[in-house]
Parts: sequence; structure tokens; C-alpha cells
Amino acid sequence: MKKTMISELEVGQQYSLTLAVLSVSVRETKAKQAFLNLELYDGKDRITGNLWTWDGKFFPEKNSVVTLTAVITEWQGTKQLNIKDILKDENTPITDFMSQPPSDIDEAFLEAYSIARDISDATLRNLCTIILEDMSAQWRITPGAVSIHHAYAAGTLIHSLSVAKIAKNIALQIPEANVDLTTAGGLLHDVGKLLAYKLDVISCEMTDEGKMFDHLILGANLIIDYVMYLGLRNDGTEGEKVNLLRHIILSHHGKLEYGSPVTPMCLEAYIVHHADIIDATAEMIRTAAEKKITEKWTDKIWTLDNKPHINPRYTKVIIGR
Repeated sequence: MKKTMISELEVGQQYSLTLAVLSVSVRETKAKQAFLNLELYDGKDRITGNLWTWDGKFFPEKNSVVTLTAVITEWQGTKQLNIKDILKDENTPITDFMSQPPSDIDEAFLEAYSIARDISDATLRNLCTIILEDMSAQWRITPGAVSIHHAYAAGTLIHSLSVAKIAKNIALQIPEANVDLTTAGGLLHDVGKLLAYKLDVISCEMTDEGKMFDHLILGANLIIDYVMYLGLRNDGTEGEKVNLLRHIILSHHGKLEYGSPVTPMCLEAYIVHHADIIDATAEMIRTAAEKKITEKWTDKIWTLDNKPHINPRYTKVIIGR
């Protein structure tokens, strides 16, 4: 029997659902009545639910699977579950809910390494290749975010590879842009996420370091660590190259209000910033389109002005390729 997905739930209807538990907490109503608040996951989407009639006997564990009956309600435009009953599911493995990357991880890593090896400048090439080699295990598992985009195993790798390719191709069209610096910046712009994010069985979470310093600071500091490890000079021409690369990492969010400690101050930083936006936006639209495969419009994407977007599959049909 086909499993009902969160994206298919209709307000006012009652469903029997099998979902993974991302988090659970005990809360109190104004009348001091304890209830359970849960964040649940179907392998693609998340939804919160409340068990108002909790009797204190069953407390679902994080990263467990539950079967529940619930009525779908809506609060401020967001669907929620009004849970009527809930039981532990002993037959469904938690691995059934692991988000799978859209491309092969090994192939993505090899392509990223190949792009790094093609960088002409020795300093930038050595930094990129050694960080890929040294941290290959982290590249192959670290998600790209908690939920917004590339929130799956190796999401940081797949996103960074795509940003590097986009940025390199833009730089090739601009005579004033340095292709090597742009490519290295694209590959390493999110390297701090290897320290800032982790995959806890099925849920993407931030590490303590990520919460305290954010991935931009962690990435810029990581470059200095590898400069020292490789015995590179931190002054003169070599030092300038390192500073330019660190500047791209620190400024790639574009604006201070978007989390960048500094704004872009060189052409290559602007290129990487826009390549980052393009790839993140494409991933958000791709993910939303997967839930509406045969329809013209996606659901509202809250990170993109909370508006629906035209499904890329529809565009391909209309244009013919």
C-alpha cells in the first residue's frame, strides 16, 4: 500500500501515518495539562504535531519510527497534526527515512577533486586538493543545511561542486575575473559547514561550533589552519592569495544582514556569491517541484518570498527540451 506523504495531507481530513521522530518535548497548556509536541518527518518533509491527550505512558524517542492517527489542522498557514493516538512502529527501519542525495556521492567527490586539480595556481590548487583529501569523510556525509537546501548526506559537497562549476563558467565569460580564484572560492565557500553541520541518523543538525561561530567564520579559520599545515607563507603574494580566498568565504552571503561578516569587495567574491544564490535557489525549486511532478506550479516556497513557482518540468514541456 502506498505511504501517505506529508505533502499530500489535506486540512480537515484524518489519516493514519508512519513517520520518523525528529524531536519530542513535553509542554503544558494554559490549564497546566501536559501534552506532547513532536517534529515528524517522512523522508522529504517535516511537520509538527501535538498529542493533547498524552497520558504520560508512551514517550517517543528521537530517531524512532511511530504510527499515528491524526487530524490535519492549520495554524498561520502551516499544516499541523492533531494526534489522536500514537504507537511505536517496530517493523519500519529508521533508515527508510534517510534523505538521499540526487546524485552519486563518489562521482561528485571525484568531479570536485578533478576541478581542484585543474586549478593552475599552485597555492590555490594545493589548498583545495589537500582539504578535499584530508576531509573526504566529512565531504561525503555533511549536509548542506538543517532544512532550507541540500539538507541531506553530502549536501555540502554537491552544493559546493555546483557552485564551483557555475562560478567558473561565469568567470570564463568575464575577462577581468580570475578563474582560479573564483573556482577555488566556489569549491571552498562552504567548507566551514564540514564543522558546523552533522547528520544525526536522519536529521540534519548544527554542531556546537556551528551554533557559536557559524560556517563562514569556521571556513575562514580552517583555511589558516591548512596554510600553516602546508607551510605556506602568510605574507607577500602567497598571503594575498590566501586573504582573497578567505574574503570570498567570509562574504559569500552578500550582505551583513544575511550573515556575512563583510560584504564582497572583489569581482570573484561577487561571482561566488551569485553562484551560491543560483544553486541554492535551483535546489529549493527542484525540491518543491518533486512534490508536484505533474503540475504547473509548486507549493509556496517560504524561503523564496513564500510564493509558488513554475515547475521546471512544465517549462521543459513548453519549450520542448
